[in-house]
Amino acid sequence: MAAPAWLSSMPRPALMAIGDSFLNGMRSYTIQTALAAASIPARVGDALDDMPGFARFAPSTYPRPVLIDVEATLRASTHSIFPPIALGELYGHLDEIKAAVAVNARDWFHDFEKPQDSSARPAFDNLAIAGARIEDVFNITHRQLDARITAMSAVARQSTDPLAWSGPWPSGDPYAGSWGMGDMHIAINSRHLRNPANRNGLDDLTVVDMVAARRPRALIVNLGPNHGIVDVVMRYAGNAGMTGLEAFADAWPACVRELARLPSIDITVVLLMPLPSQVPCMAPPRGDIHDPAPGPGNKFPFYVSAMSPIYVNQGYSSAEMAQLDARMQEVNRRVREATQQAFDARGRAVAFVNLAESLGQYDYKHRKGPKLQVPGTQRSYDNYPLGPFATDRLAGGFCGLDHIHPSALGYRYVAEAVRLELPMTMASRPIPLLDNDDDFLTHPHRPTLAVLSALHPFPATGAGMPGPPDPTRRQADLLLHRPGWLR
Repeated sequence: MAAPAWLSSMPRPALMAIGDSFLNGMRSYTIQTALAAASIPARVGDALDDMPGFARFAPSTYPRPVLIDVEATLRASTHSIFPPIALGELYGHLDEIKAAVAVNARDWFHDFEKPQDSSARPAFDNLAIAGARIEDVFNITHRQLDARITAMSAVARQSTDPLAWSGPWPSGDPYAGSWGMGDMHIAINSRHLRNPANRNGLDDLTVVDMVAARRPRALIVNLGPNHGIVDVVMRYAGNAGMTGLEAFADAWPACVRELARLPSIDITVVLLMPLPSQVPCMAPPRGDIHDPAPGPGNKFPFYVSAMSPIYVNQGYSSAEMAQLDARMQEVNRRVREATQQAFDARGRAVAFVNLAESLGQYDYKHRKGPKLQVPGTQRSYDNYPLGPFATDRLAGGFCGLDHIHPSALGYRYVAEAVRLELPMTMASRPIPLLDNDDDFLTHPHRPTLAVLSALHPFPATGAGMPGPPDPTRRQADLLLHRPGWLR
């Protein structure tokens, strides 16, 4: 599709990114300006050497968080360091939290209805969208996105309960069934990133079309996790999640051929996915959390979600986890092979960051590697779920409160791996491994950690029997795990 002149005539960016939350910069289910500035593309952009004819990478900015700032909300809503009490405090603020989310959504919809803003930045360099799947990057046009916004805004303006937001997808939309609150988050974020100034002329363009119009020197790509990783590590739907990821691998060759045809890009860096066992969300039950992983293959006897949607005895055995890891390795192999073939056929440069390998070097949870040490300090972090370990330090820390999206330190680690795949003449400045730009790592909020502890399930109380029900816990689970909140 032909891009409008205002888009194609913008200065060529040194770097762009497409994909999902991992490149968007989401942390603890939150995306806002400060987190976008700490994203992988932003860190890599800072490390790029100036090149005549290319504009430096400009991080995305947000007038407000998209729907909710989870870390700030937890700090304001919880005060006790005792897990059941802290969880009860959170539930006591549930109506207030839902009302704030509803106001936030309506503010976004109001912004999208404003006239064109000639003073605002017309386009962002980072088009990675939290929650995105293949369709959101390669198929959804701006016109279809606006149809989603129209349908969703009508619902949000009629109901002040975000947990009840739902409706059918607009006619002609690639998705079937109905959408929920999580899909609204994706739509709002996508609409803002793709057209922050409400410019005209984008109706028929996809995300990939916008990259083609802007012709960056380098492109970072991360897609796949939203096709099934959340199902595996949070919903105990291991087979269904891996089947979705295998379907992603089936669809990827056609998509990557389109990427290989993008004009004037010197190098594309593609990220491959981590193994399910490496994700901090997958952990042994509470009480066994810091035991070294014994047994064949350095696996724990039993894995649960550290933010489990239910209190009963569900999870994976060590053999089941090993099988899930093996299936993910095969998905990564297929994605890499298809990508290399597509770029070789076009004579284009492509590089890879295999997160399963990069994270495997520091898989302290399974004692396969050391902790990540912040140079010049005694502070170190690992891939356990974030939580209290002792009075003076944290467990985990590679990821934020959701145990899936990296902390600022985790993003720095991956950004350096990406930088090392670029030509030295393009990015010669190392990205230091620091933690001083992540307030939760440097100033942990103990009541929030208490909430995380309350959401981490205990082992079964009997032979295959579930633990006792907890109505307060169940209400918090509805907020965190309602279908549609995460794909």
